[in-house]
Amino acid sequence: MRLGPKGKAHKLNARHLSELDSQYNKILHARTVAITDSVIPFDWVAGTRTYLERIVQQINGSYDYGFFDCCATLCRRLLESLIIEVFISQGRRDEIQNQGIFLALEALINRICSDHAITLSRNSRRHMLDIKELGDTASHDRVYITLKQDIDDTKFRYRRIINELLVAAAIKA
Repeated sequence: MRLGPKGKAHKLNARHLSELDSQYNKILHARTVAITDSVIPFDWVAGTRTYLERIVQQINGSYDYGFFDCCATLCRRLLESLIIEVFISQGRRDEIQNQGIFLALEALINRICSDHAITLSRNSRRHMLDIKELGDTASHDRVYITLKQDIDDTKFRYRRIINELLVAAAIKA
């Protein structure tokens, strides 16, 4: 932690969040829960980008504690974020934006799967669309509640797609 401009503000380094959490959560009455690698192995994103670490923690935690609508929605969010990261890592951000706003997920999926400069596995488009549909249903369907089985049915394909995107975005070797 260091003082900001004119000594009035403090700036926290995000790399020290877990250390700060362990030190201050008791005082703040924040509860830390055990989270496994139930959907995405945490080591795939550990030490990369804080927002990726947090999303993966939330995906795994929501699965572990039975919040499957939340898990499916976050899986969709991570998919979308990583597709964007792939294009940004290649200096091609403008190709996936319209007037400075990123394209919708289906358009991003179509763009990345038809791009000859990006190599993904054969069934990537279909698997990404399945993940999108699950996340959309979890987020927007008025009466359907996502089940554990819904997540389990897509976990292997989801891990495979996320791994491919992490590699394509040069986030994971």
